[in-house]
Amino acid sequence: MVATSVAAVLSTGENVVFPTPVYDSPILTIYNPHELWRLNSSYIAAEYFYFVFAAATFYHALTHRKAGNSLGLWLGCLFSGAIVELFTILSPQIGNFYHTQASVMVAGRTEPLYMLLGCYGGIQYLAVQLAFTTAPDVDQSLFRKLGLSLLSGLAGRYLWSLLDIIGAHMLWWVWHESDKLYEEKISGVPIASSFWILSETACIGLVYSCMRLRSALSISVAMAMMVPLLLNVPFMVLYHPIVELYGRPEMPLYLMEAAGVVAALLLVTGQRPLNTSRYVFGMAVAFIVAHAVILLVYRNWAPYNLRYSYGQPFVHRDCHGEMETVFWGTMTRGSFLCPEKIGADKLFTLGCLSEVPAEGRWYWLCGVEMSPEALMEVTVELAKASALVMFIFAAARSNKDKAD
Repeated sequence: MVATSVAAVLSTGENVVFPTPVYDSPILTIYNPHELWRLNSSYIAAEYFYFVFAAATFYHALTHRKAGNSLGLWLGCLFSGAIVELFTILSPQIGNFYHTQASVMVAGRTEPLYMLLGCYGGIQYLAVQLAFTTAPDVDQSLFRKLGLSLLSGLAGRYLWSLLDIIGAHMLWWVWHESDKLYEEKISGVPIASSFWILSETACIGLVYSCMRLRSALSISVAMAMMVPLLLNVPFMVLYHPIVELYGRPEMPLYLMEAAGVVAALLLVTGQRPLNTSRYVFGMAVAFIVAHAVILLVYRNWAPYNLRYSYGQPFVHRDCHGEMETVFWGTMTRGSFLCPEKIGADKLFTLGCLSEVPAEGRWYWLCGVEMSPEALMEVTVELAKASALVMFIFAAARSNKDKAD
């Protein structure tokens, strides 16, 4: 049997129905969060955490402008991230990432608002502010600007990895199952995606290091125009050449991480005084703790999560070998998702459904159990993020004590 589009029968015999939006337009869609909570409570908890986190970072941006226009940075993170994110999702030549429906969606139900405000606006803002803790003055040499850029990227990579790994295993989104750019993964997260976040945050840090005394409008517009272009440079210089020569996509990621670690060591051991903003470090600690809590509370619920959202077109037939050309003629990938492609290597399944989902772009998926290996991997990422934050904070406090 084939399930209807918005209703499904679980293998337990329970009927589930995806809720009708409270408000729906081509720009904005709002669902009742309580109704979505019953499908995937971890996702709604994370969504509203990110709304609060976005508000906290925006408040900091409004009230802390002594050594740079923080409001311009926050808006620049939001605008540049939104441009890259929406272009990636909406372009049929890319379209390899599919969000689960959150309670507030924009752009025709394709993009959750929390992702724009809390992740691009919030995480990347916090990452750059952590990096610039090592540079409270604005008179920076070119090498210090590059160091700040690399440290921004490292902080963004470590903070975002918590979202990436937990979200992937909790069914907050899915990736295209055969896109070559996303084939190689670490902890269930495509390496190219991690490299992208590191590169994008590093580019934001570079632009901000050159413009932080300008107006908020100037900074945000410059970032919106420059960052989507600049982030391609690390891909062209490092990622694609190394992957083509050696077939090892993790190498450029680890090289960039290592460069960020070296930059952190050089920046915090310099002779200049360091900024000790307790608010910034408080936000960073709260961010890490919140993800640890979400992991501990909801890890065992992962196999019970349900997803009804858009994705790679689903068909009933064996779709192996059916290919499409994308990336403007430079790459081929599978055209469809079908039951034969959903194996043990995927972070989703059809196992909880008593009926095959209906064909189309919108269909039901079920979560899978989070393995002990995945739990260990996200624990390591929590430790790495904590270590970086504590290292910067300890260095700042030590430097301040010496200055006093």
